[in-house]
Amino acid sequence: MHVPCPTAVLPLLLLALPQPSANRLVRPAPVRQADRVLDRLKEELAGKYAFEGAEAWLIESLDRNRALGDYAGLEAAALGAAITEDLRAWTSDKHFLVAHMPAFAAELEAHAARPETDEGPPADDPQEAAANFGIGRVEMLDERVGLIRLASIAFSPGAVPAFQEALASLPAAEALVLDLRDNHGGGADTVTGLLSCFFPQGEKVTLATRYWRPDDEESLIETDPALEGARFLDRPILVLTSGDTRSAAEALAYHLRAFGLAFVVGERTSGGAHPADMVSLGDGFVALIPMGWTTSTRTGTDWEGRGVPIDVPCAAAEAEGEALDLARRLLEGPR
Repeated sequence: MHVPCPTAVLPLLLLALPQPSANRLVRPAPVRQADRVLDRLKEELAGKYAFEGAEAWLIESLDRNRALGDYAGLEAAALGAAITEDLRAWTSDKHFLVAHMPAFAAELEAHAARPETDEGPPADDPQEAAANFGIGRVEMLDERVGLIRLASIAFSPGAVPAFQEALASLPAAEALVLDLRDNHGGGADTVTGLLSCFFPQGEKVTLATRYWRPDDEESLIETDPALEGARFLDRPILVLTSGDTRSAAEALAYHLRAFGLAFVVGERTSGGAHPADMVSLGDGFVALIPMGWTTSTRTGTDWEGRGVPIDVPCAAAEAEGEALDLARRLLEGPR
């Protein structure tokens, strides 16, 4: 059974990914800690890494670097950054992360120790609600083109209704600019709900298939045909991206473009497509591990390592102006 990490933490965590450093030797730490963390990481990779069989190579590589002394004498933060740097270099998968976060590790361990119960529908996270579920600017750029900025993809169930309220507040919008330039991702289920706002009610659309290694299960990612509330249909959509657009935000942009609903304007995105989850490694360490993959029903692939294809390449800072110009041309029609 897939147990997701606490809802408010992952977007904040992705915002604070450690930057690998060439200078790994900081203050000495007991070698025993590094060994314990590496052994726990190897156990998690063996049963959960997305690509069964490939984890053996990663485990061997970790052991090789350990034998070379690469992880010896590192204090906690540097140890996490060093392992993160190696895993990303070996796989080119930016979802890999090892970090020393004692409070979060304790929360993960407590969550895993609790028996599964039917707790009813999840409640909105107070921090996400206070941040309006990641919805920032909502305004008309001119008399025909509206804009919604999504700073994050919130996990809370209130995220989709809040987005629909934003849509409803732009009744004059004949085209929509969706700003994802600084969005580091978040809730995969929320992405499906957001995408449902761009397909007709009553129509279930299979967007992709998803494989989840821990459960060895494949499932369909589908829009919600019963979703009530505002939808944005049969009008131009312009999605703004940057090199810092990541993960679930990339999924939103990718699927909109794959189904011919949006033009993507800006920079090629980060290229993190593989679904991932957090685990505790003990000693106050946590790891984010890619545990599955997603395959678009339209493209037969995903955006891993490549980013979302761009229709109008430009610097992220220029994307809004370029999108507004394109929206106006689309609304005017062929000349």
